[in-house]
Amino acid sequence: VTTARGALFKFRTASRLVFVKNTLVAPTFGRDIMHHLLHGLVRNNLFIADGIQDREPWRARRKYVGEAKEHGYYTPDLTVPDWRSDWDYSGYDLNPMSDGESSAGLFHWFDESFERVEDLAMAAGIEMHGRQVERHATFVDYRPPTNPARQPRPVLVLRPDGPAVDAGARVPNLTEGFVGSAPDLGAFEVGGVQPHF
Repeated sequence: VTTARGALFKFRTASRLVFVKNTLVAPTFGRDIMHHLLHGLVRNNLFIADGIQDREPWRARRKYVGEAKEHGYYTPDLTVPDWRSDWDYSGYDLNPMSDGESSAGLFHWFDESFERVEDLAMAAGIEMHGRQVERHATFVDYRPPTNPARQPRPVLVLRPDGPAVDAGARVPNLTEGFVGSAPDLGAFEVGGVQPHF
């Protein structure tokens, strides 16, 4: 899934989510509501931030923000992992800059900002096996999201020697048929049958 504008996620309510083997490219993810993924099984995904950003690309916020409730973001009771949470083994390149430089505070989890997924894991208790990836080392031919959306979208095939290959975890009934020692991260499996759209 790629988008040149806005955020990818617009959660409403859900008791459980299943979010496995996705490649997501967008300027931001969730607009302050990434904590809603605590409600589910989140495995083997690739999150790539690319585009104009006015804040951290990956955010969770604790309270109402704005002049009135209807203009703000509401955080439900679930702000820490519980029995519904199984969130691990994903890859992140949240650096929006194309020159490879890094910037602090790429993850924002309620009242704290973190530069690395490892720091987020220690603070939030998610993504204990999550990893930083670099888009050009991960994909054969990385191209940013298209705008307008009528243009053909890029097909983000993994490099056989990239950091996402064999970096995932087995998920019964969802990651069967992987090639190698473990499932790859993202939507495409190196050496596997490519999806037809």
